[in-house]
Amino acid sequence: MTVTGVGWFWCGLATLGVGVWLFAPRRRRAAAVLVGSCIAYAAVAGSFSGRVPGLRADMIDVGDGTAVLIRSGSDALLWDCGGLHRPVGNTVGDAARALGVGRVRFGVITHANLDHFNGFPDAVGLLGIETVFVTPALMASREGVWGEVRAAIESRGVALRALNAGDEIVLGDARGRVLWSGRAGSERWLGNDGSMVVRFEISTDRGTRSLLMCGDLQTAGVAGLMESGVEVRADVIEAPHHGSVNEAAIGLVEIVDPGVVLQSTGRSRVGLAAWSVSRARARWLSTAERGAVFAEIAPDGTVRSGGFLGAE
Repeated sequence: MTVTGVGWFWCGLATLGVGVWLFAPRRRRAAAVLVGSCIAYAAVAGSFSGRVPGLRADMIDVGDGTAVLIRSGSDALLWDCGGLHRPVGNTVGDAARALGVGRVRFGVITHANLDHFNGFPDAVGLLGIETVFVTPALMASREGVWGEVRAAIESRGVALRALNAGDEIVLGDARGRVLWSGRAGSERWLGNDGSMVVRFEISTDRGTRSLLMCGDLQTAGVAGLMESGVEVRADVIEAPHHGSVNEAAIGLVEIVDPGVVLQSTGRSRVGLAAWSVSRARARWLSTAERGAVFAEIAPDGTVRSGGFLGAE
């Protein structure tokens, strides 16, 4: 069991109480009071640990892959969890503890690429995930590596639920509206163009602020998203397809006109010239350059962002 929100002083007292209970039978009443007080303190501290008074996205450095913890209030969601060269599930568990997050209720798998889902079997156990949201195409498929990972997730008692465009995810004080989720019935929507796109909104003193998460969306997916006529402008955006060069994705980011771009990538996609306009207009934070990166929307409407290697 992982206990969050407490320090070494609590650990020392709890250990002392257990030791007295075991080795000093005549003092068990005092030990019971001490241990009971420690448990009560841990319960209260844990309920406040990791709490975000607004909306925050922490993009964990997993190299070539994606794993983002999104939090609002006391709720947390894991947006994708995969990587090609690292034990991503354990990395995400360590990161969650470092952020004071004891439990993550929800997960999202945006599409059927290995670098977005292969860490979920470990993560669901470490974080206590109850429900994983997927696209209609993923829900209809049990083939290949995705089928194996899906079986591993479901064997841990985790429910899979398909989300369509227009569905909502309630996350603390924020609301995530699904803008695009591909379409069922064709294998093409299992890949990048079927990536789930969700716009998380939160009310602040300066009006509504938003975070746009878009997986590996590319040409056909961007076309489908734009044809739907939904609002895509946002204060913070996840760089589509790890910041790969794709004209449609580049155009989407220019339309969104964010103040902050969070890019999860290895070294091969750092500083690509095709993104120079977006990099000049927004604060561009890459995990390959800054380690874990984050963006936080405060209740007063201000947006703060930075990286583990030099937060600002």
